Amino acid sequence: MTSTRTTFASAAAVGALLAIAMLLGGVAFARAEPEFRFEKTACPEMPAPIPELKTARCGQLTVPENRSKPTGRTIALSVAIIPAASANPKPDPIVWLAGGPGDDAITEIPMALAGKLNRDRDVIFMSQRGTYSAKPSLTCPEVDRVLGDTLAMPYDAPETEDIYTKAMTKCRQRLEALGADPAAYNTIESSADLEDLRAALGIAKWNVFAISYGTDYALTYMRTGTFINLLMAALNPAISTAIDSGAVV
Repeated sequence: MTSTRTTFASAAAVGALLAIAMLLGGVAFARAEPEFRFEKTACPEMPAPIPELKTARCGQLTVPENRSKPTGRTIALSVAIIPAASANPKPDPIVWLAGGPGDDAITEIPMALAGKLNRDRDVIFMSQRGTYSAKPSLTCPEVDRVLGDTLAMPYDAPETEDIYTKAMTKCRQRLEALGADPAAYNTIESSADLEDLRAALGIAKWNVFAISYGTDYALTYMRTGTFINLLMAALNPAISTAIDSGAVV
């Protein structure tokens, strides 16, 4: 099939950070040739047990935090590859793009496999930069606490907005003090991470499956990535059939 190219972006905490980064930080469109490497590692420990990780092949992708600053620091993204259920899997795997912005794709493994997404293909999950199993993990407990503190308040009231704004500002200032570059945590950089992962794993072409914010992520990746099919849909039994037929939803 003809290759095409893809962009996308829900944990409330990381989502808030991504929103701040896009509003207050510049987004680098010019992309220098990045340096990246993939290393096999133990699977990451997640907040809740994920039994499927027992049979997964895991690793970490190391990429520049900000590709417009080639001498800057690097970050590491967790990767889990769930093997196909079939004894004769197809050669083109599926890569799963999570929702959010802010969901860690690895936490969505049970949901993906509940739809038998790995019936005849390996399925690849990578934590988006800044999420739970990434290093650094740029979570915002300041924003998490606001969710409980404002539960009885109208969501769109000015008072509620002011509380959220102060919490997000406090989180950003803390993360910047730790050396993070919030401007680098955006969908464009994440799309470059995805293409670097494909190259690092030696995959010629893969199938992109996206949900929620992941659909925006996929559309960005479509501009520069290498893939066979782009599927943006809810999980259903026809997924593998749709991939085989070349359907693009």
